[in-house]
Amino acid sequence: MCIQSYCFCHLAQQTDSTAGVAAKSQNQVCYRAKFGGLLILRSLLLVILLPLTAQCDEILILGNYDKPPKIYLKDGNPQGFLIEIMRHLERKLPYNFKYQLYPWRRAYKNALNKDGGIIGLSKTSHRETLFDYSEAIYVDEVMLVVLKSNKLEFSSITDLKGLTIGIQRGAKYGDLFEQKKNNLFQIDEDKNGRQRLNKLLSGRIDAALMGPGRTGVEYIINQDQHLRGHRDDFRILQQPFKKDPNHLGFAKTMNKVPFLEQFNEVLLAAKQAGEIDKIISDYTAHTAVKECSNLQKCLNKNTTNR
Repeated sequence: MCIQSYCFCHLAQQTDSTAGVAAKSQNQVCYRAKFGGLLILRSLLLVILLPLTAQCDEILILGNYDKPPKIYLKDGNPQGFLIEIMRHLERKLPYNFKYQLYPWRRAYKNALNKDGGIIGLSKTSHRETLFDYSEAIYVDEVMLVVLKSNKLEFSSITDLKGLTIGIQRGAKYGDLFEQKKNNLFQIDEDKNGRQRLNKLLSGRIDAALMGPGRTGVEYIINQDQHLRGHRDDFRILQQPFKKDPNHLGFAKTMNKVPFLEQFNEVLLAAKQAGEIDKIISDYTAHTAVKECSNLQKCLNKNTTNR
C-alpha cells in the first residue's frame, strides 16, 4: 500500500512537457520501490518464521518419577534439579523438550522402544551397545545406608559378602556390581527409596543403596512421617558405594548422534561457566527451605514421634 502511494504521488508531480522521460523514470522508480519492498517483506517473514520453525522440533525425555531431589513428579509435574538443568540447556537449543516420568524400569523400557531419550542413565558395557550417550550431566553419589546397630564399614564390594542389598528396581550400578549380585551378595528390588528404608527398619535387607548423595537420603526421610520418627536409627556410610555419572541417552536406532553433539556443546559450555553446579546447589537449598520452612518445627516433630 505505501509503495503504491509513493508511485502515484511522484507521478502526479510530473509536467506534461516531460511526460515521456518522466514516465520512463517513474517506471524505474516504482520498480525499484516495489522490488525493495518485496525484499523487506521477505526479510521480515524470515525473521518471524525462522524462530517458529526452529521451535517445532520436540524431543521426548523420559526419566524416573521418584528420585528426589534429582528427578521426580510432584502433583503430576516434573521436578528436580535434573529437570532444571535440562530446561536451562533447552533455552540454548533449537528444540522443545517434553517430559514423561515413570517408574525407572518402565522409563528404561520405553527408551529402548524408541519413545524418547532417557535422563539419569548410567553406563554399563551392555547399555553402551544399546544407547548413544551424552556427556555426563551430573555425577551421582550412591550411598550405603544401614541401621546404626549394623557395624558395616565399606571400602570395597567384597565388604558386602553375604548381605542382602536393597536397590531401585531396574537400576544398574556398574559392571562389577552386575557381576557380583546374587553371587557375592543378594539383591532386593523395590519401587523407591521410602520402601527401601522401611525394609531396612523391618530387617528385610541389610543395607540400602540410595541417592543422590546424602541429600537424597535426607530428603526421603524428611518426606515421610514414619521415617522421620526413626531418623536416628539410620547410618549413612562415609564412603560412597559409587560415584555414578548420569547421562542423557537415546536408543542407537533413533540416530540422535547429531542432536547429542549439539547438546554436548551447550552442556560443556554451561559446566565451564559454573551454571550446572549453581542450578544444583540453588535447587537443593531452595527445596530444603520450601519443604521444611521451619527446620526447628521438623525437629520438634521428630522428637514428638520418637
